[in-house]
Amino acid sequence: MKEYPKPEPLRKLLETDFDAIARQKYEQICQSLLEEEYTGNHPSDFETLSHAEQNALRYWIRHAICYSRAVNTSRDSYGLKHDFEAEGFYITNGQFKGAMLLEGFVPKNIHMLNWNFSVKPMVRRTWALSEKYGGKQYSLGVFDKEYAKLLLLADERDRRDR
Repeated sequence: MKEYPKPEPLRKLLETDFDAIARQKYEQICQSLLEEEYTGNHPSDFETLSHAEQNALRYWIRHAICYSRAVNTSRDSYGLKHDFEAEGFYITNGQFKGAMLLEGFVPKNIHMLNWNFSVKPMVRRTWALSEKYGGKQYSLGVFDKEYAKLLLLADERDRRDR
């Protein structure tokens, strides 16, 4: 009987390459935008978050948002940032845009103030349900212990830094 290679090493290799490609695209876009024109709204502002806050934000994006073939024009980076803040902590639009780039989501037009991405919610909600959740369309859906741990680490670090 022929033995097939296990897919796990290939998956890890793809993830590593994906992170490198996303980081490269992030740096390319950050360099192409003049910081003076995007004060407080530049994707490189993501770097001003603590390591724990970066992890929490990127975790939320990975588990609340997924790729869509069509560009979502009804929910831009500013709206998505507010959905995150309802479950996380305050961030700027620039910090959110930087995290989206690092997670592999490229905007339709980088020169717009608020970016539109090809995304849809991971957890599908009807409009009635999203009104029940304060209008949020994007959410982790259920309480997630790992996410809560990341938020606690971010909060603990923030208190220590003050």
